[in-house]
Amino acid sequence: MKNNGDIRKKLSRVITFLTREEMDFIDKLSKDSLFSTGTKLPRTKIIEAMVDVCMRTGVDAKKVGSKEELMDKIFEAIAREALREGQFRIAKK
Repeated sequence: MKNNGDIRKKLSRVITFLTREEMDFIDKLSKDSLFSTGTKLPRTKIIEAMVDVCMRTGVDAKKVGSKEELMDKIFEAIAREALREGQFRIAKK
């Protein structure tokens, strides 16, 4: 069994700057979870889940020079994974 010291050694702190709208969105996800399941998802877990989705779907940032290009790659990777699993195509805003 691992102790907390082993787990903490593997964690890294990330500081990010988000807009008010982005923070409101993350907070809404947290509140939706709380009111629908009784479990509050902390902001850190929501951001961690977003990173895990990118890792799982194999997002590749090669030849990406902007946030918009990265978003396109993320949408493509998620759509590719959804199609592979037989789910519907994910609409892009």
